[in-house]
Formats: sequence, C-alpha cells, structure tokens
Amino acid sequence: MDAHKILQSVFHVLAILVLLGFLALQGGSCMLLMSAMSETGSAAGGPAERAGRDAVLFGDEQAEARFLQVPVMGVISAEAKQTPFGFATELSLMETVDRLLEHARESDRIDGVLLDIDSPGGAVDPSDVIFRKLRRFREETGKPVVARLNGLAASGGFYVAVAADRIVAHPSCLTGSIGVIMQSFNFAGLFEKHGVELVTLTSGPNKDLLNPGRRMREEERTILMGIIDETYTQFVDAVAAGRGMDPAAVRAVADGRVWTARQALDLGFVDRVGYEEELLAEMRDLAGVETVAVVRHKLPSKLWELLELSAQGLAGRSRPASVLDAIAMPRRSPGLYYLWDPQL
Repeated sequence: MDAHKILQSVFHVLAILVLLGFLALQGGSCMLLMSAMSETGSAAGGPAERAGRDAVLFGDEQAEARFLQVPVMGVISAEAKQTPFGFATELSLMETVDRLLEHARESDRIDGVLLDIDSPGGAVDPSDVIFRKLRRFREETGKPVVARLNGLAASGGFYVAVAADRIVAHPSCLTGSIGVIMQSFNFAGLFEKHGVELVTLTSGPNKDLLNPGRRMREEERTILMGIIDETYTQFVDAVAAGRGMDPAAVRAVADGRVWTARQALDLGFVDRVGYEEELLAEMRDLAGVETVAVVRHKLPSKLWELLELSAQGLAGRSRPASVLDAIAMPRRSPGLYYLWDPQL
C-alpha cells in the first residue's frame, strides 16, 4: 500500500472517530431530555408528587426541626447549565436557590435552611441577588439560615454565606477572598510584532474599554478602577452587615487573599470550625430544639422550561458545536466577578 492510500485511510479513521464522538454527545443530550420528560410525567401525578419530595440526608429521622439543604456548588451564575449542543440539563444555580427558598418559605415541615457552599464564587450580580434573597427570607419567615463552608467558599461563595445567621466552616476549607476581579487579554504587542491591526469604530473614546487590539490608556484604567472600587465597597458592606462588623475592620483585612477555616474564625468571619456534629449543634441552638435533621428537596423537572432554555442556547450559536468545543474550557463572559480562580 502506497503512502497516499495509507494517509487516506488514516483520515477516514479520524473522520469516523469524530463522527462517533459527535453522535455519542448528541445521544447523551437526547437521553438527558428524555430523562427530564420521564420525570415530568411522573411529577404530573398527585399534589405531593408535583411538589417534589423531601428526603433526610443526615441527622435524626424523627427530628423536631428540619433544615432544607440549599446547595451552592460550583461557579455562581444566572445561566442554565447546557450540553455542548445547547440543550439545557438543569436550571441555573440562581434559579435553583430561588425555588428551594420558596419551598422552605411555603412548607410548614421546613424549619430552617442549610446553605451548603462549595464554590469559588462567580459573577457579581447573581452573588448579590442570592445574598439579598437569603436576607429577605430570614426577615420575612423568621426561619434560621446556617451556612456550611465545605472545601472552598471563596469570594462570591463567601459573599452569599454572610447572609446566614451562623457560619460553620469545615476544618480544611478555604474561604474569604473578599474582592473583585476584571480581566481581559491584550494582544497589542503581538499585533505590532506581526503587523496585524484590529480596526474598531466607536461612537466615543471609551466605548471599546478593554479592547484587546490596543494598549490601555490611563483614562480607561481610572474608569474601570472606579467601577471595581464601588463593587468592592458593596462586598465589604455586605460582609460587615452580615457579620455585625465595622466596614473599616473588614476592609483592613480584605485584600483578596483566602484564609483557612481557623484564620477566618480568628478574624470573626465564621462562628465555628467543625464537622457534621458541630453543624447540627448550631442548628439545634438556632431552632431551640434537641433533635434536628437536614433534608434534601428534589425539584420536579419541567420539560417545557428545559426545552425553552435549550432553544435559547441553540439560537445563540452561529454554528454547530464541534467535538473540540465539547472538551474545551468554558469561556467566561467579560464583566465583574467575585471569584477566586488561580487559573485566571
């Protein structure tokens, strides 16, 4: 067999592998939608089924008080999670928190909320919205909120935690990172070296802030730092209000660094360091009972919502996603973030 035929055979094999990968990913998307359809069908039964189910995670089975687990896991965002092909697999973290808080508000069987956090933070606006919803929930229902900081509860993850009545940190967690980050690539030097010019037409001199094709002007840096400073003050004020501290005391140590659980305790940013036993003790104290349990609520899937979110995701794509897109790192939209991410 000559070299030309060998090369042709290799390309054929690669094409088949790419096609199989594409079909496998698309099949996975279809299975997720079929699963959602199945759950929707089962949720169409009696009222109890439509409302979802509460299952005990840990604590006493016959508890006097039940705390609903509200997970804040991963990057905080208002965007629904999707497959590489634009099919929505679940609601956004912000929407999920909202629905679980509504269940805790309406249910007489729920006596409090456990905010279960393992997050590096995320976008500024969703973090602030969740913080405000938690504060409003406490004020309007009188039901206590306890935050548990797991492996990582940094930046926006810590921001939402300070809305709780008590904060319990796992001994090995990292928390804090009070600060704001805005980041962009700048290719001006690379473009100059290779004779490339990015042509940008604007209606004003500051319309193309963070333009990657030219060097940043001092005027632009001043504008952006003004935005960052204001957003940082919002973070400091939220922590001060949530922890009952003087904003100046918060600002004195809030330089963006993360702390260990013990360091955060010494600074007054958490109430207790411990494991499940210490967490349950805080819940008993807040609820004024001797036995408590943490329950998980399964939200019923709504197929039409997933289909609507999927349609939005597909409409936003100018071309079908490739297999390489499926394995690529997720792109972060430009903007302000309460986020601790050493990989940035």
